[in-house]
Amino acid sequence: MTYQPSIHLVTGYLGSGKTQFFVRLLERQLLKEKIAIIVNDFGAVMFDGVRLSASNANVEILDVPGGCLCCSAINDFQTALTQVVERGAERIFIEATGLADAAQVQRDLAFMRFPLDSTLCVVDALNLRRFQTLFHIVNAQITAADFLLISKMDLVRKPESVSNLEQELRALNPRAAIARLTNGSADTAFLLQAFAPRERFVPDEETHHQEHLLRDEITAFRVFLPQSVDFSAFEKLLANLPPNLVRLKGLVRFGDSAQASIVNFVAGAWNYQPLEPSFSAVSELFLIGQNLSLTSLQEQFQTLGARIEAGTVRSIGMIDHEHNHSPH
Repeated sequence: MTYQPSIHLVTGYLGSGKTQFFVRLLERQLLKEKIAIIVNDFGAVMFDGVRLSASNANVEILDVPGGCLCCSAINDFQTALTQVVERGAERIFIEATGLADAAQVQRDLAFMRFPLDSTLCVVDALNLRRFQTLFHIVNAQITAADFLLISKMDLVRKPESVSNLEQELRALNPRAAIARLTNGSADTAFLLQAFAPRERFVPDEETHHQEHLLRDEITAFRVFLPQSVDFSAFEKLLANLPPNLVRLKGLVRFGDSAQASIVNFVAGAWNYQPLEPSFSAVSELFLIGQNLSLTSLQEQFQTLGARIEAGTVRSIGMIDHEHNHSPH
């Protein structure tokens, strides 16, 4: 490597708004360098990569599926980094999965000789406290960040609650600068500060493990859907999912429509994003939660004619190139 590109890690728990932040950033074209974004997700189909690619054709998007950058996906992660550097990327953004241990990713990058310029954490103003009670990694991501971005400000009903949230964040991480995101967008001056070169991270030791996932008893499932799903039945299913299912993401086609939609479910709320009719991919969902019951989920999704595969966070979403999966 003949030069060192600027590298920024963006973390944030499941559904916090990391991809929306990237979409708005690219729309504003504040950064003039050749940009690469590496998206880490559990899904075999990289839904976030699809959204980001659609927002800016001049930005290279690489997907690293199959687990956290800090453990099971680390080899693919290193390969992706090397590739974008060889292709001349001047600024690299890494969108980590919501379950990633940010401090471990920082150490791994330093050992790979890709030290970070800054770490940003997107904080969900609507769901942070709920996730804090369930998963220890939420606070770990906050304390590891150089910059904290409070997302979904446009959805907050009581602005005074955000001031209380900021005080809580400063107690967890007094060194980080804090900004508020409205529809994913932050103040320009803050962004330029966040993306300026900073002191390089120096690691203490090298470790690779998944204890942060096992400690919170994370469970995950892959759901293969029929190519046509009844919208009413799907909405009813989403409304009755167990409270310990905190994240659902996937592609679904409703009725006779040839147009697929991305569905995002976070902590009991969901939305849809239609894709171009020409986009073709298997209709499937990825579910993440805590102590989820396979039997219960099978009963619920059976109403849609779907099939579920259970797995750990380490294995879920890996692409099987030798077998053609289809719902039955």
